[in-house]
Amino acid sequence: MTTNRTLSSITGEEYGRIRDYLTVKTGLVLKEDKREELVALVGERMARRNPPPDFPKYFSLLQAEGEAGSELRHLVNRLTVGETHFFRNRPQFDALRTRILPDLIGRAREKGRRLRIWSAGCSTGEEPYSIAMLLLELLPDIADWAVTILATDINVKSLDTAREGHYRNWSFREVEDYYRRRFFVEEDKGWRLAPELCRMVTFRYLNLAEDIYPAVVNRTDELDLVICRNVMIYFNVDLSRETTRRFYGCLKDGGYLLVGHTEHSEMVYSRFRRHMLGSAIVYRKETAGGYWENGLKLLFRGSGKPEPGTVVHDQTRKRRKTGIQRPSDTEETVRFEEAVEHYREMRLDEAMASFEAILEMNPANERARYMLALIAANCGKIDKAEGEVRNILEKNPLHLEATYLTSLICRVKGDRDGELSALKRTVYVNRAFVLGHFQMGVFYLREGKEHLAGRSFVNVVEILKGRDQGDYVSGVDGLTVGRLRKTVLAMMPGPVPEEFGHE
Repeated sequence: MTTNRTLSSITGEEYGRIRDYLTVKTGLVLKEDKREELVALVGERMARRNPPPDFPKYFSLLQAEGEAGSELRHLVNRLTVGETHFFRNRPQFDALRTRILPDLIGRAREKGRRLRIWSAGCSTGEEPYSIAMLLLELLPDIADWAVTILATDINVKSLDTAREGHYRNWSFREVEDYYRRRFFVEEDKGWRLAPELCRMVTFRYLNLAEDIYPAVVNRTDELDLVICRNVMIYFNVDLSRETTRRFYGCLKDGGYLLVGHTEHSEMVYSRFRRHMLGSAIVYRKETAGGYWENGLKLLFRGSGKPEPGTVVHDQTRKRRKTGIQRPSDTEETVRFEEAVEHYREMRLDEAMASFEAILEMNPANERARYMLALIAANCGKIDKAEGEVRNILEKNPLHLEATYLTSLICRVKGDRDGELSALKRTVYVNRAFVLGHFQMGVFYLREGKEHLAGRSFVNVVEILKGRDQGDYVSGVDGLTVGRLRKTVLAMMPGPVPEEFGHE
C-alpha cells in the first residue's frame, strides 16, 4: 500500500476524529491550514508500518498507547516545531531586565534569596537560556542564591535540542554580539552554550493540557515568574482560561505572567492585574485585586449616542437608596434584577439561565440579551456570545456595548480585521468612547503601526483631560481615569507630548 493510497483512505470524518483526539490529549487546536499537514503526516505514519494498517486500526493503536505513547508523541513533535530565538520579543526582555527581575530580586534578597521561574512551552531552549543570561548579569552574587529555572515542552525532540545547548547563527539574530561572546563557545558551524548556563536550566516534558500543575512534585508551585509565550494561540478559549487559572495557582502573590504579544485577552487573564512596562504588557498576581479580576464588566448604559465625554462611575457598588419610588414590579423586571444579582456574585451559570428565561418571556429585551452575551464571553462560550451580539446589532447597529464586545470576541478568535472594524464602529457611535480609542491604540501597537497607535492614545488623553482622576471609566470594573491615563502615557510610542505630562 502506498502513501497516496493511504492518504486517499482518510475520509473527512476520520480526519475530524484524529484532529479532535489530538485536541483532547494535548490541547492543540489545529486550524484548517494545518489539515493538509496532518493528513499527510498520518498517511506517512501509516505507510511506515508493516503491514500498513487502515485508518481504524491506526487510530485504535493511537488510542491504546495513550498519552505517553510513542506514536502520539511523534505526531506532536512534527506538528509543534516552534520558531524561536534568543531574546525574542525585545520589549518583554527589556521589561524583564529593567523592571520584573529587579523587583523579584529585591524582594527575594530579604526573604532567603530564592527565585523560581518556569518557561512553559520552551521549545528548543532559547527562552529559558535568555532568562539565565539576564540573571547572571543582574546577580553578581548568584552563587549565594537558590535559582530554579524550569523549562517544559510537549515536544521531546525540542527538549533534546535544548539540553544539547548547540545553536546556529540564526538563533542569535536579535542578540548583541556581547552575549554570544560571553556565554557561548564557537563550535561545529555553530555555538555551544557555556556549562554555567546549562546547569541553571532543568528541561522536562510537560503537557499543559493535563491537570498536573501547580504541584510540588514537578516544581510548578510557589513560582515567581511564569513565561508562556505563543503556546495558548494553539488552545481554544476554554483551555486557555483553564491553563491561566492553573498558572495563577502556580505563582506567589506578586508573581508575574508573560504571554505572547498576540495572546492578550481580558477574557482569559481576568484574575491577574494587567500592567504596561514600556511597550510590553505583563500580568501580575495581586490578591488585593486587579481591574480585570472578575472578568469583563461592560456595564449596560443603553444604546445610541451617549452624551459626549460621559464617564460612568462603578455602578456595581451602588445600591438603591431607600425611600425612592419605583415602578410597579413585573415578573420580567424582578427576574432581571435577580439575574443581575447572580452576575454580580459571579454565579454565572445561574445568571445565564435567568437571562435565557427572560428572553423566552420577551425576545425583544435587549438588556437581557446583552448580559447573556457578556456572560457567555466570560465563560469562554465564544460562539454563543457572538450569536447574541449579532442578534442585538441586527436590530440596533448603534448598540455601543455590543459593538465593543464584538471587538473583544474578534480578538479572541484571531480575526484582526473584524476587531479593528468593530473598534472603529465604537468611536463612530460615540466619539468620546475612551475604551474604543484605547483598544485601537493597543491593536495598532500589536501590528507595529506606532504612528496610528500614538494617535489613538492621544485621543484617550484628550478625552480624559480635566476629569477627576478617581472617577471610574465605564466598560472595565474598577478602572479609574487616573490609572487609565497613566497606562496610556506609559504605552505611548515616542516622546509623550509635553502638554500631557502635567495633569
